[in-house]
Amino acid sequence: MVDIPSGMFSAGQRISFITSERTFTFTIDRPFMPFTKSVVLLVRSQELGPDLVVLKIYDPRFLDERIPPAPSIPARPWTLAAERAAVAFPPGTYNDECQLYAELADDPKAIAERAALWEAHFISLSTECFEAEKMAYEHLCVLQGTVIPRLLLTGAILPQDERAIQPPAIVLEYIPDAISLRDVPVEAVEADLWTTLARIVDSFTT
Repeated sequence: MVDIPSGMFSAGQRISFITSERTFTFTIDRPFMPFTKSVVLLVRSQELGPDLVVLKIYDPRFLDERIPPAPSIPARPWTLAAERAAVAFPPGTYNDECQLYAELADDPKAIAERAALWEAHFISLSTECFEAEKMAYEHLCVLQGTVIPRLLLTGAILPQDERAIQPPAIVLEYIPDAISLRDVPVEAVEADLWTTLARIVDSFTT
């Protein structure tokens, strides 16, 4: 698991969430561990009422892609310097994963530039994950509140420490006794639901 600074995402911590219209303050109840493609937190906000909700933060700093799949592959820990350099790249500087594995000159400038390219890759990947989940919920709007949780908000997080980005995030309805569809017996799901799901998923690529 990616290293998490002590106290970060602990119970009682407050997080500022911004949309195009307003700012919300969330208080953490507990995190859902481990973090993979997003930081998932159980939170509450006075602005949304007394019910707990789920906050998913697509922060490349905690992306599980940073963890090497084998000991022979180096880890790619987050640094503020690399994030700043990645954000400062002219548009189009990073556009292909092949750039990450090109031959690397043995000098500090080249090493720093490669670290920034990796950071640009992680930022791009986190953004893609956010956009994909947001689009999925929008396509599945007819199933929200019945088969899947409701998508309540989309926006970004105002980091409490120094950052070069504001990680995108979504807020979902929390269903404490929910069962994942993959854990539901096939015979317990009506055929009409499978048909609806298949039709909607097919529409993602059309």
